[in-house]
Amino acid sequence: MNTRMQVEEMYQNKLTSPENAVAALRSDSSIALGMAMSQPPALLEALGARAEVGDIDALKVYYFHAEEFLRKSLLRYSLMGRILPHCMFLGAPERELIKLGMEQGNRKVVYYVPNSFSQSPCLFAEHIPVDTMLVMVSPMDANGYFTFGTNNDYTSGAAADRGSESEHAAGVRRLAAARLGSRCNRRVKLPVARVKAEARYGTRPDDQREHC
Repeated sequence: MNTRMQVEEMYQNKLTSPENAVAALRSDSSIALGMAMSQPPALLEALGARAEVGDIDALKVYYFHAEEFLRKSLLRYSLMGRILPHCMFLGAPERELIKLGMEQGNRKVVYYVPNSFSQSPCLFAEHIPVDTMLVMVSPMDANGYFTFGTNNDYTSGAAADRGSESEHAAGVRRLAAARLGSRCNRRVKLPVARVKAEARYGTRPDDQREHC
């Protein structure tokens, strides 16, 4: 078992900038994104910048519900073709792209992936070959583990090789630092979903740390 010092050294060795983290992504490859709020803004912005200058092309991006971070970074009509959205839920960003494509020569820009959400882990494990997973995780614990928190859904199946060093603890998937390629730290304001239950249970903090 690694000591705390060894774990911290491993963390620092893999800590990098968003630009360096996405530099390893290649054209004609496939990536998957965490769902909704687990989509990492800093990495998406850096990847969008690469696509904008033509540094990456025909990148298949698999994801479920797109948040504003994804909409402003990769789901821009000017990037279509370089970015190939393979969405599993058609929301407002995808409908806007489809409309623009139809208006400009019936161009196909969004690729919908039919699915049943409950079967999404199997979909990734058995039918969608993913080269890279981009996702936000918790801060590293004393034993060198990160958790996917409330966004485990299909993430653990897409992010970790079957049979890799990962385990379930308290119902939450954990992934060892040794299994992650690189990560970056970024603090970002997240939108707060306010519901009626707030009066009883309180509000969620809107300042979360991004660990990628």
